Amino acid sequence: MKSKTLAILIAPALLLGSAARGAEVVARMGDTQITQEEIATALQVLPPAERAALAENPAMLSQYVRSILVQRLVLREAEKQNWPDRPEVKEKMDKLRDGVVSETYLEAKARPENGYPGDAALETAYEANKAALRVPRQWELAQIFIAKGDQAEQKLAEVKKKLGAAGADFAVLAKTYSEEPASAAEGGKIGTLNEDLLQPEVRAKLVTAKKGQTTDPIEMADGWHIIRVLDIKEPYTPTLEQIRPQLAEGLRAEKTKTNAQEYVTKLLQDNPVAINELALSQTLEPASR
Repeated sequence: MKSKTLAILIAPALLLGSAARGAEVVARMGDTQITQEEIATALQVLPPAERAALAENPAMLSQYVRSILVQRLVLREAEKQNWPDRPEVKEKMDKLRDGVVSETYLEAKARPENGYPGDAALETAYEANKAALRVPRQWELAQIFIAKGDQAEQKLAEVKKKLGAAGADFAVLAKTYSEEPASAAEGGKIGTLNEDLLQPEVRAKLVTAKKGQTTDPIEMADGWHIIRVLDIKEPYTPTLEQIRPQLAEGLRAEKTKTNAQEYVTKLLQDNPVAINELALSQTLEPASR
């Protein structure tokens, strides 16, 4: 087999569908092997977010395939010892089977019809939730952080002096002086933050700041933060078209939950539950009594 990374072999199967999957062996351990098609099938039971993460991360995908191979090896050894025939194993398998059957059946019964939600339902949900959908003001920020300590004020004065010099480069100074390693390595960048996530002390300084400006040192419990405004995004409400997929997914999830509750409620109405509380309480008492 040609030398290829596992991601090159598997990711196309995930992205292109069943036509891209085949019986080509992509991994083996001893005489145990696994094909593209088998991996693709195994991945289908994972949540979409996990599948996406594996498709984007070759190391994670490789580890996932490795875990499947290890499981197969252990299973083979267990079967040699007739382990599946042990009573306690059969009992656990029955419980797992019951759980899988009931869970997947309820999912199928609760799944909304194809095409739900339609345009009318989406428009209604959008109008009803416009306030909640509004994105607050956002600031893209960088910082130089000086932690409190014996030499802190001296270092802070040095940084302020250098920032005030002609041609001062905030990113270079952040890499040199900032004591917060993660942002320092990125030239002080700390990302884009929503207004409601900022500490009051910081927000108070930023409301009057303009793009490209640098604040005076902001003293907080951990030290001093010198903030530079890299960009400002004013509050906005996304259009229906911009959030249609997310809104539809949310409505389908709500409908599925409602359908499941209604289905179970109807079952309970048709099959009332009666519990012997005395007998139930006795099951929790020590067996020696």
